[in-house]
Amino acid sequence: MGATLVSRRARTARLTLLTLLALLAAPIACDSAGLQGAFMALDGTGARKRTAFFTDTQAIWCDAQYSSGRTDLSIDVRIRATRLWSDALQRLEPIDLVIANGELAAQEGVGGVAGFQWVQQDATGKAAPAGAIPYPVGDFACDVMLDGQLASSLPFTISFPTCPVPPVEEGAQCAGWVASGSLCSDPVGRQCRCATGVWTC
Repeated sequence: MGATLVSRRARTARLTLLTLLALLAAPIACDSAGLQGAFMALDGTGARKRTAFFTDTQAIWCDAQYSSGRTDLSIDVRIRATRLWSDALQRLEPIDLVIANGELAAQEGVGGVAGFQWVQQDATGKAAPAGAIPYPVGDFACDVMLDGQLASSLPFTISFPTCPVPPVEEGAQCAGWVASGSLCSDPVGRQCRCATGVWTC
């Protein structure tokens, strides 16, 4: 079960597509619904909770733990940017922008977890492999809503790493992965600088 999201990236100011994936759990009977907890994580069960991520993070999840005895409960998730990195100004700029949203119908159960993964898509509209496209740098909030009512708002950040996970090599793209001017070693130990958007070794 999933939904398609639309996202605006700060660096390019163009629309790209993201996908929100959902994992749901376990049935019981009751006649009410509620949110027991919500957390940002590296996985869909909240086992690896985080509030700080990097541009090269493999997966960013917004997880909601809930209970419901109803079959008509809707869980909505909205990712908002409150500050985004400006390449031109070389700083974070305040903004109020919804960059992704989606919804799903919850299942009956107690202590179920709805795990929403922010999956980037490539220029063709297909889901990109994990780590293939950098996440945007900035401050964000993941709003979790039950039947349209805000139940939790989770702040989180995405930052530039000192050096990225993708291999550093002459001419490879570094824009978006690290801050301009970053120095990192390539696989043979040469110092490379991120200049004009590509690595120069």
